[in-house]
Amino acid sequence: MTEHPPPSGELAERIDALTRAVDLGEGRLPAAELAAAVRVLERARDRQRLSADHTVVALAGSTGSGKSSLFNALSGIDLSAVGVRRPTTGAVHACVWGLDGAAALLDWLGVPAQHRVARDTVLDTAPSPLAGLVLLDLPDHDSDDPSHLHEVKRLVDLVDALVWVMDPQKYADRVVHEEFLQPMAGHGNVVIVALNQVDRLEADEVAACEADLRRLLVEEDGLEGVRVVPTSATAEAGAEGLRTLLEQTVREKRAAADRLTADIASIGSRLDAYCDSERPVEPDEEQEPDGLGVTESVFSGTETVGSRARDELVTTISDAAGVGTLATAVAEGTRRHGLRVTGWPPFRLARRLRRTPTLRLPGGEALTGLSGDHTPSGAPIQLAQVDGALRVVSASASAGLPVPWPGLLRDASRSRADELVDVVDRVLADADVGIGRIPVWWRLAWLAQLLLLLCALCAAPVVAVAGLVLGNGAWSLVAAVLAGGAIVLGLGIDLLSRLGVRSTARHRREGLVTSLRDEVSRSVREHVVGPVENELDAHAEIRRELAVAVRA
Repeated sequence: MTEHPPPSGELAERIDALTRAVDLGEGRLPAAELAAAVRVLERARDRQRLSADHTVVALAGSTGSGKSSLFNALSGIDLSAVGVRRPTTGAVHACVWGLDGAAALLDWLGVPAQHRVARDTVLDTAPSPLAGLVLLDLPDHDSDDPSHLHEVKRLVDLVDALVWVMDPQKYADRVVHEEFLQPMAGHGNVVIVALNQVDRLEADEVAACEADLRRLLVEEDGLEGVRVVPTSATAEAGAEGLRTLLEQTVREKRAAADRLTADIASIGSRLDAYCDSERPVEPDEEQEPDGLGVTESVFSGTETVGSRARDELVTTISDAAGVGTLATAVAEGTRRHGLRVTGWPPFRLARRLRRTPTLRLPGGEALTGLSGDHTPSGAPIQLAQVDGALRVVSASASAGLPVPWPGLLRDASRSRADELVDVVDRVLADADVGIGRIPVWWRLAWLAQLLLLLCALCAAPVVAVAGLVLGNGAWSLVAAVLAGGAIVLGLGIDLLSRLGVRSTARHRREGLVTSLRDEVSRSVREHVVGPVENELDAHAEIRRELAVAVRA
């Protein structure tokens, strides 16, 4: 006996890929399907550890199909009871060509020791063409004893190849096709259908039955490549066609690997149905990089949330947090502060005496502390205010994806939403609004206005004294020009300062909006986009692994 080495090559890649897909699918894909995949992997690993020198082939069929007679004809001895003498225990019988090293395999199959028979003996002078064959005669699946059906299904899942024996009258039996053959779809290369008892038919009837049976197997059961062979357990050489196929199967020693490969591909396809999307991994045309939904890498299949969806969420959260309202209040506060610093002093006095509306934060709190750099916190964001935008992100990210991914992405987008709200609230509370910062030119304008006011105030007495007391018109004119010039220059600086202050206020508003949106964007990336893209990465990785598992 040769113990099978650890899985290698293509089969090992499929096993590893399905294992990774199952691990990634935990908590994402349906538990029942994952459990089925785990069972397939366990069977694959178990079979890989057992004899590689033996090929397990099961004969299955309905009552009266001649299955046991065919089993006896192939083995050459009367091993399995026929007809009414069939034991009622539902136990499987095994005939082994080369029993040495097959014990562990038969134990795994659950064949009772008393039902194991070695076909070769010490009297054999040459190896049999069937050397390495483990031929099982399964109980009738349609027996009155339900344990028989359970035993048939259990062993059909374990064997390397299956021979289903049918008779010409029952080959279209719906139960056989729906319960046993259709679940084997994709396993055509390890399924043989024996059309038994053909000795009862004319040659043209055999050909017609065989053609119709092959059509059913391929078109309705999905058994592409299935082999159909006419047999007869009673006619001379009636089982030779089946024997030849079994000899070929044993000689090639591929049945076990082919069966495991088909099993992995089958369950992989079932899992892929929950991951398959309408987005091609390698699209023919270059994709627009900034989409509302998911952007998928042309080469790697990596999926990310589109920038438009991110920007929409950032805008919604910024609006809910009152970024625009805060920035507008800061701009107006800057404008008022600037005019008080740079304006013509008489105008500044008038403004101080005139009542102006109190500037309000997004939460309705008064904006105070114009000489400081920070603003008190506004009203906290309510999760309901951003819930709609979160739904847009998850919906756009899941566009084209099957269930369960829309729900997974929706949950991911909300998984850290509470943290996001708290972080954005803190960002606004700690925002550096810069109202108290005075530009240099404001100070220069303030100094110029002060000097011009002093000039005007000093020139006025000179005008009065020179003109009225001394009667000196020249000095009076000079003083009047100085006073008037100071006033005109002061008014000119006031006008220019108004324009400059408005520009400063506008730039501060734009800068504050930009900085706050950047902070909100970083928070969105960490608390919303990150979890969503983690799920998208898992989806893409599962698709890649399943593509390896199911590849043709």
